[in-house]
Amino acid sequence: MRVLLAGESWVTHSVHVKGVDSFDTSTYVEGAGRLIEALEAAQIEVDYLPAHLVPARFPATPADLGAYGAVILSDIGANSLLLAPDTFERSAAAPNRLASVEQYVRDSGGLLMIGGYLSFAGIEGKARYHHTPVESALPVTISPHDDRAERPEGVHPAVTEPGHPVLAAASPPPRSWSAATPTPSWSWAATAPAAAPPSPRTAPRTGARPPSWPGPATTPSGATCSTGCAASDARARHARSL
Repeated sequence: MRVLLAGESWVTHSVHVKGVDSFDTSTYVEGAGRLIEALEAAQIEVDYLPAHLVPARFPATPADLGAYGAVILSDIGANSLLLAPDTFERSAAAPNRLASVEQYVRDSGGLLMIGGYLSFAGIEGKARYHHTPVESALPVTISPHDDRAERPEGVHPAVTEPGHPVLAAASPPPRSWSAATPTPSWSWAATAPAAAPPSPRTAPRTGARPPSWPGPATTPSGATCSTGCAASDARARHARSL
């Protein structure tokens, strides 16, 4: 199986001030290594598209995406898919790649969204997947606002399907998650407790599953998705293999 992983890279720019002097440094970081290793260990071929290459190189049409068994969006905002260089720089018309992803899912492609500061609604609401075709392809309703629930003490999800095989590989509790609202027709292998005191912008709603914790979502037909992901019932075979 071949998948496309988009996102999981960034540039950190630092300003060092020492007395009256200062200088800048920049660092490029890729955060996909462990995920790629895990996928390849499961005999899954990964085409990795770092975040800075997404605007120019992310496939434009459902047919282009059809080369992959699944698409993984990890810590990459909607604008990076919407604003190809010709569109951003010259206002040229181009395919809506969020709509292409939705149609790809309807055509039986797999879709995973993994949590990060630019996933779901995102930090300060900047991921901007609310009211987009990608939201329609996911089993959650995405907040129009910053949907983080920061819990530095850690979060201990309540397992609702203890016999599920994916839960055997659960990692340590996360410190934050996205408070997306689950679509009613889906069931969940684990839920996160509400933060106290609750906040209408960041407290997780009942049934919200932390995207950074590897308890899978389960569709009515029994298909499963790995950490923080979603896939339509039509994509059962792809979600199960991931």
